[in-house]
Amino acid sequence: MRKFFTFDFRYFRGDLFGGLTAGVVAHFFGSTASFTETAKQIPTTASSLIIRLDKVPYIDQSGLYALETVILDLVQQHKKILLVGLKEQPKFMMERIKMIPNLIPTTQIFENFEDCVNWTQIHVKDEH
Repeated sequence: MRKFFTFDFRYFRGDLFGGLTAGVVAHFFGSTASFTETAKQIPTTASSLIIRLDKVPYIDQSGLYALETVILDLVQQHKKILLVGLKEQPKFMMERIKMIPNLIPTTQIFENFEDCVNWTQIHVKDEH
């Protein structure tokens, strides 16, 4: 069984924790501490996390490092990180610190949610 999970805590399917619909501008997640705490609620059964960044035109350094810390922890737990709707400035920042491609391969970055879900149907295996 797979679980898709969003940060508004709705399961979609499988062992996918889908979506973090991120908010806007400077601090990226508002509070890096609250983002880190929210990330701890990702089910251990989730093998992948979808982070929706289509509403994030800008990420500042504190938001970038909060994101990197959480992603590094998840990658060390062997979870795949999938980004959706990544804008130019956040992408530049992530590439600058080598988060892309070292932690998130470019093959796991998608323009839209539908393309991401289609990719998961091929690359994310059911647990049952």
